[in-house]
Amino acid sequence: MLRPTQDYILVRPIERKVSDVIHVVNAEKHCRGEILAVGPGKRDKRGRLRPLDSRPGQIVAFGDGNFDFYPKHYEGNECLRIIQEADVVAFIEEHQHG
Repeated sequence: MLRPTQDYILVRPIERKVSDVIHVVNAEKHCRGEILAVGPGKRDKRGRLRPLDSRPGQIVAFGDGNFDFYPKHYEGNECLRIIQEADVVAFIEEHQHG
């Protein structure tokens, strides 16, 4: 497994599912993915390490809808992306009803 450095995170993109039954126009521009690994953080001007907010297992929205913008890393047949935490625009929390 790849171990990111500094403020980089390794993400497995989650592809959008397209319905065969109905066509819905979606204006969402961000990609979604599962965080697999995170770097230790970035150092501030005084040299102190600032840990990341991201954690493995979290689902995040990132980028501008274009997966090809981010560097690729292949593990088997799977194409993973390496992004900076600053590119994460939201953490997606799934609510369970019950």
